[in-house]
Amino acid sequence: MHADRTSNTTNAFYEKGPSMIDEEIRLRDLIRALWWEKRWLTVTTLLVMVSTAGISLAMPKVYRATAVLVPPEVDQAWPTTDGLKTRFGAASVGSTMKPSTTATDVIIGILKSRRIALALIEKFNLRKVYDEEPALIKLPRIPWGDDAEGTKLTELLKKVENRSDIRASKEGLLTISIEDQDPKRAAEMVQFCLDELSQVNIELQTTYNQYLARVLDPPIIPDKKVKPRVGINTLLGGMGTVFLWSLGVIIRLSLAEPKQLAPITTRQEVTHGPQPVVPP
Repeated sequence: MHADRTSNTTNAFYEKGPSMIDEEIRLRDLIRALWWEKRWLTVTTLLVMVSTAGISLAMPKVYRATAVLVPPEVDQAWPTTDGLKTRFGAASVGSTMKPSTTATDVIIGILKSRRIALALIEKFNLRKVYDEEPALIKLPRIPWGDDAEGTKLTELLKKVENRSDIRASKEGLLTISIEDQDPKRAAEMVQFCLDELSQVNIELQTTYNQYLARVLDPPIIPDKKVKPRVGINTLLGGMGTVFLWSLGVIIRLSLAEPKQLAPITTRQEVTHGPQPVVPP
């Protein structure tokens, strides 16, 4: 009976192969190492999650104001694509407008233009606003050189670009969103973009009815913050801690020699005492 068991075990070993056996041992070692370090892992994860939640709560609140526009392609009063190209001069010889360019692409390009960004900076004095905005960590400015004059124009343009989101939705509508720490100013900035769009439209005279897009939903003052996301940040902090801890254990196991792995794999036997020997 015992000989049959030994033969079956040996056959199963050769059927699995050395690589599969090695993977099973490595996985077993990883699970045991994490189990024996579960207290430290739990304490560290909780500390990271609490710290992440505290930092997120201390960060300044950011609000987002949004306006929804109906692009010309959706509006029946807008001419065909050929008419649009004729208005913008695409039908002329040497025109660089792509055949696939639509009115929505033109509107997005105007709203993302430097003209609109500079108008926003001047209208709302964003150079002063961004310099005085509260931040979790704010480094002091160098009292000499270009930094002494405040935020550079290129940095202001980059901040305006990062805080603006202009895109076409799946439904074919066009949305304009701007984030700011002041909810009222965020709504006013979106409305100002709409006013500037109308002014650019009048100057270019690109439409029949003197509009580039009809406003479906005007911007309103937001009452809920969009940043920071305390719950998501806390969850990501905990998951990141577990992942990094597991990665560290895997690295230790991969670099350790078989003799060094013996204490990990036999710690359970030492804790629970000697195991009974099964007679042959």
